[in-house]
Amino acid sequence: MKIEIAREKFLSNFEVQQALVEIQKQNRWSFSSKTRVDKFDKNIRNSHLANLERITMDVSSYLDKSFAQNAQVDSFVELINFLNGFALVKVEKLQMVNLLPRSLVSVYSIIEECDSRFTEDECESMLNKIEELFPVKQEIVSDLDGDLSISRT
Repeated sequence: MKIEIAREKFLSNFEVQQALVEIQKQNRWSFSSKTRVDKFDKNIRNSHLANLERITMDVSSYLDKSFAQNAQVDSFVELINFLNGFALVKVEKLQMVNLLPRSLVSVYSIIEECDSRFTEDECESMLNKIEELFPVKQEIVSDLDGDLSISRT
């Protein structure tokens, strides 16, 4: 495979999801029903478009499950503006936006040498901002033994 144009910029998962939604609209694809999946096997009219449709469906499905469902563009912009106040490199900001960490351990795994670059309070402020902009629903779940636990969805 030949690379014709080198990477021009990094894209967040949210931006990729928006681009895929636009491609779906342009081609009038709908991925909501099982009949659509069956159509892939029967309709091989244009293998290039069929392949694009399959890839678009699979990536969209993954992205739908992987980040905040009710996320708005404004929330991502506000998070990036907040993260700009810290000495983070572009890749670290991108990982923070894509992964939306919920614990200090996650932040420390994303940011190289985090313990020497930032105080624990700064890391906590990043986590608090993420929680403020992208809250996680918590449900109390009872297991078979009757024990209660908190489940994040």
